[in-house]
Amino acid sequence: MDPADQAQRLIEQMAEEIEERIRRQRLRQEHGTALTHCIECGDELPELRRQMGKGYCVACQTEREKNGGHQGV
Repeated sequence: MDPADQAQRLIEQMAEEIEERIRRQRLRQEHGTALTHCIECGDELPELRRQMGKGYCVACQTEREKNGGHQGV
């Protein structure tokens, strides 16, 4: 991969992260400080995932990781 491709990939990853943070912030504003439901599918998050500050259920997080999405969100 040449430097231009690497730079483009980095820009795309950063843009995705920014979009994700904006989406999470909007959800927090709508639902309060702690997310209670998965950002992706809307299913209720288990208590432990809420306490850990996770925004995705296990299934959606796993899918994101398989597709190259950011981990740990």
